[in-house]
Amino acid sequence: MVLENLEFKILKKLRLLNLFNVSKKISYARHKINIPVVGGLGYPNLYLKPNWLYILVDELFVSDGQTFIDVGANIGQTLISVKTAGKQINYIGFEPAVSCCYYLKELIKVNNFQNCHIYNFALSNKLGQIFLERNNDADPTASIVEELRPQFFRLRDPIIAINLDVLELDASINCVKIDIEGAELEALRGMENLIRKNRPYIICEVLDSFSDEVFEFTQKRASEVCSFLKALDYSIIQLVQDETTERIISFHKIDTITLIQWNKKSLQLNDYIFFPSIKIEMMTDILTKLSK
Repeated sequence: MVLENLEFKILKKLRLLNLFNVSKKISYARHKINIPVVGGLGYPNLYLKPNWLYILVDELFVSDGQTFIDVGANIGQTLISVKTAGKQINYIGFEPAVSCCYYLKELIKVNNFQNCHIYNFALSNKLGQIFLERNNDADPTASIVEELRPQFFRLRDPIIAINLDVLELDASINCVKIDIEGAELEALRGMENLIRKNRPYIICEVLDSFSDEVFEFTQKRASEVCSFLKALDYSIIQLVQDETTERIISFHKIDTITLIQWNKKSLQLNDYIFFPSIKIEMMTDILTKLSK
């Protein structure tokens, strides 16, 4: 069943949207994208617009057939950016929530996206059982780091974590995006061989501290992320995005990440690009063009 935006809003307001499997076609960067809404899952995608990530992906991929790895795929916001880019990009997504993986596969199917693979795992530095804390089926704040937001989550599910290097992916990996709510340190350590071999760009969210009580914990982990990548001869740029347009308005080359206690401005300041230091001039040129 195909619905219009007003009908979606009415169903959502009446708390009936989770009773239906419906869809709508949206315009996204000169493309028509089918957005399924499955038991309420996927609703935010109806209002998705191209942001800085979509524009940056178009700049970082210079030829067809390269691979983008999405760590923390959620409900496909990044998947849509990648599959509507100017180049033919292979997509590999990792998502620990079963409900999100089901939705991602539906999104891929209804749009006939090619060369997409979804893994229902969390990424860490070792293979084993861990726990995913969340508040709903597609919670974008869900985390495997219990200390990140004490007493914030209502649900706790056992899941499997793997280190990416054990997969020994046979692909030309050009870019890795990491958005996993505080677990980036372990994920990066688990893909060290991949980083050494492929030297990808790494687009990574590093959150400010949830509270004063966990500030020392989160700052230590952010510093360790930087130390780990600098040891691999990577540099760091912090992105600043516009709150309304979600486009890059400025950027800063930094030596390490210095956190603050989270506030509403943090949403515009918590995204970073790690890249091989030899590419500093090229990276600066790209970001200067995008921030004009």
